[in-house]
Amino acid sequence: MAITRQLSFSWRFALAAAICIGGLSWALLVILRGGSQPAPSIVPPSTAPQAATRHGMNLVVSTPPPSTHRLDNNEFNAAVAKTAEAIKSAFAQVQVSAPSATDAASIAREASEVANLFVSPDGERTADYLVARGDKDHKFVAMTPAERDEFLRTTAQCFAGQQPDLSKVEVRWRYIDGRVIEKPKDVGSSTPRRTFDDVMNPEKNSLTAMEVIIPIPVKTLMMGTKICRLGLLIGKSKAHPTWTTMQIRSYDIPGNAGLLFPPH
Repeated sequence: MAITRQLSFSWRFALAAAICIGGLSWALLVILRGGSQPAPSIVPPSTAPQAATRHGMNLVVSTPPPSTHRLDNNEFNAAVAKTAEAIKSAFAQVQVSAPSATDAASIAREASEVANLFVSPDGERTADYLVARGDKDHKFVAMTPAERDEFLRTTAQCFAGQQPDLSKVEVRWRYIDGRVIEKPKDVGSSTPRRTFDDVMNPEKNSLTAMEVIIPIPVKTLMMGTKICRLGLLIGKSKAHPTWTTMQIRSYDIPGNAGLLFPPH
């Protein structure tokens, strides 16, 4: 029995010694390292506003409401005039069948107004534009001012507040009297319903159209900000004898990037 107690005591003494040595070693290690390491902090969830969504997808960059980019009438008209001058200067590239000075001015004005409505979204101006182009039944026109702003909050996100590169504007004929001049490959496109038949049946409708291409950075749905060449097809036909926007195309944007167009 005495031998058993002695063995038990020896075992407990050895265990205590081991614990003591381990504790001293840990303390020494902490001292040599300059103190204990701080516990990892817990980062609370972000309270920043969520990006606008459409069809369940988040925009990668949240854009302030359209009112942030809204210009007064004088500022907007000045921006349209500046863009139109850049477009008219690009007509010097057209070597064959250049449009008349009157047609060039009308094409430039139409393309410029659309481009500036994209980068400076405004519900009232957009509705007025649609009505002036014969699209008074467009669902956007029927909305209240608050509904228009809310609608633009999502659909104008990709272009709102961006700065077009007016030094690199291009123009080219796409159709002359129904004849296809050039049919470029497009990445994405949006076709206004009022001119759908003109573009689908250019020969029957005697479509004459010129494309104005404006480089502009855009915020895509899935791939962040990309440089886009915005192609504005400005044309006239039997049904629409006044130069008007007939189709909008996006170039250089991957098909899976996702791009939204405001009403036009």
